[in-house]
Amino acid sequence: MAGRADTREQLSAGEILHGDNLPLLRAMPAGSAALIYIDPPFNTGKTQSRTRIKTASVSDGEEGDRVGFGGRRYKTAVVGSSGYEDAFADYPGFLRPRLVEAHRILAPNGSLFFHIDWRESARCRLLLEEIFGGPEHCINEIIWAYDFGARAKNKWPTKHDNIYWFAKDPANYIFHYEKVDRIPYMAPDLVGPDKAALGKTLTDTWWQTIVPTNGSEKTNYPTQKPVRILDRIVRVHSNPGDTVLDFFAGSGTTGAAALRNDRKFLLIDKSRDAVTIMRQRMAGIASAKRNEEKMVSKKYTQLVQIAQQLEQQQQTKKTQRVWENSPFAWMVDIKPAAKGKMGKEMVKKLLFDHGLPVASGTGTGADFFVDQHRVRVKFSTLWEGDSYAFQQIRNENFDILFCFGISPTNAHAWVCKKSDIDWSAIARQHGKKTRWIRWAPRSCPYAWLRPQNGDLSRACSELKKLVKKR
Repeated sequence: MAGRADTREQLSAGEILHGDNLPLLRAMPAGSAALIYIDPPFNTGKTQSRTRIKTASVSDGEEGDRVGFGGRRYKTAVVGSSGYEDAFADYPGFLRPRLVEAHRILAPNGSLFFHIDWRESARCRLLLEEIFGGPEHCINEIIWAYDFGARAKNKWPTKHDNIYWFAKDPANYIFHYEKVDRIPYMAPDLVGPDKAALGKTLTDTWWQTIVPTNGSEKTNYPTQKPVRILDRIVRVHSNPGDTVLDFFAGSGTTGAAALRNDRKFLLIDKSRDAVTIMRQRMAGIASAKRNEEKMVSKKYTQLVQIAQQLEQQQQTKKTQRVWENSPFAWMVDIKPAAKGKMGKEMVKKLLFDHGLPVASGTGTGADFFVDQHRVRVKFSTLWEGDSYAFQQIRNENFDILFCFGISPTNAHAWVCKKSDIDWSAIARQHGKKTRWIRWAPRSCPYAWLRPQNGDLSRACSELKKLVKKR
């Protein structure tokens, strides 16, 4: 990027820039961001600031400036502050050149989410309509409603913000309906048990509390927004691997949401305090993800090594009691949800080892993506005699089915396209929409799975062929 940044921090999943956003935006290539979210200054006419303090108890006889539980006295000390001036003589004139650049930077199917409050919302919407080409580009005006803080006595208390969603092309934009959050029905008995269990999709009014003052999410940045709001926007309006841009980044909530959802982030802010907070926040999230991946990798390596040793040492025992003598016996007793999650993480590691990049599929109906293909994983330790039983096979939202099994002495895998599955050949489970299939590693009855014979490497090779076919 040719634009001038006072500092530039390159991280594994994105970049943080410190400096004036306008020259940096002008240096960015056109069509390079799938999603832009901005929460600019609201032109409140005030200085937005937050002071960070710490408290310590005082000894008997010492003076303190606070009284706590049981009459104990404490003294406080200021450890830092952050903030910015929020007053503009010509607010539209400040925003216009930056929004023009944002429109240019958006991908053809990209979207801009513009977060503002009641003071300037009307003028900002008209400005956005002018830049984007008309009111039809405004797909939604989202209301973020919260119920916290002081209440005015001379007017209706203002407890909402406006978030305008503008699409660069109103006939072609990213919107993953299947990833939209679902909430309980207010009258579940009126809609029936199936609908009640599924819940209903959100509307354009989002009820969400502000960031709690004592919550782990708090960064002490004065205008920090809840990460749940940004998680929803990033998940629904972009794809794994896309670049998400925020050029009024503040506390870095947009970057946090991008990192949590396997997107790349580009964050810009002119405040050095904001950049410091963002750097620390992104490092913390990345560290937590790395620790989880290390734990899964260690467990996966141990399981594969044990399986290989047992394959050389003993023949498969064809009784239900074989698990009692297997090093994998502990796995059978794990709760189904936890065991399924572990199996999916082991499959991700297996694919990485075979050169297949994997991205998260959270909220899509798939377990993860391989080169934009939605992969559904079925994991089984249901070993009966000489065959596996894979349960809960559904005709749902995925492109490729990956079956991974751990037997008492080995690991096996099969892969196929959803379109190749003969659903009529698969038995229904409990009379419902779900089904189950059973086969032995070397004598699979299903033609679409038979050529792989359960071999891990052959299954990965077959997956490589499938994802290369467009």
